[in-house]
Amino acid sequence: MKRERYSNMIGYDFGGYVYQGAAYTKEGRQYVFLNNQDGSTWVTHYKGFREHIDKYDFPGRKI
Repeated sequence: MKRERYSNMIGYDFGGYVYQGAAYTKEGRQYVFLNNQDGSTWVTHYKGFREHIDKYDFPGRKI
C-alpha cells in the first residue's frame, strides 16, 4: 500500500468513521474521526489511528 499524506485522507470513510484531521494537544498529536452512525467523535493517538486505517484500502468512500 502506498503511504499517503494524512491530510489527503481528510473526509474519507474508514469503516464507518470519517477522518477529520489531527491536532496537537497536551497529550501530543491526536487524530479525530467522526462516527457516521451517531455523529460522535473518536479521538485517538497515532498507534490507534494507524491500526484503524490499516484495516481498510485507501481511498475509502469520499463523504
